[in-house]
Amino acid sequence: MVRFQVLVSILVPLVLLLGISATTEGPWITIHDLNDPRVIDIAKFAVSELNKKISPGGLEFKSVDQGWSQLGRIGGFISHTNFKLDITTLRQDASVHKYEVIVLELTDARNFMSLSSYKELHV
Repeated sequence: MVRFQVLVSILVPLVLLLGISATTEGPWITIHDLNDPRVIDIAKFAVSELNKKISPGGLEFKSVDQGWSQLGRIGGFISHTNFKLDITTLRQDASVHKYEVIVLELTDARNFMSLSSYKELHV
């Protein structure tokens, strides 16, 4: 089992880096507890990544408005979870900005996350 975990921890990042579509994805499942500490941590990670990409230090996490999770598999084994979150942020000028973010988290190494995609929501 340990050998498999090592293999997955090497292959999944490689697949992601190379853009190889060797995984299958399950359906998106609604996250009912948006205040779960894990969901909040994932949302805060997304905001920190957004700050690196589009607004250096300019966004502050405010809330998770909606959320879904999706299990990913490699060779029939669950390898990662995707989290699609609609989040609200505040800019330094106090303006509110909402984003849809997708964060990938490796199942066997919860300290590895990657911001897969993001888009600003205009509501």
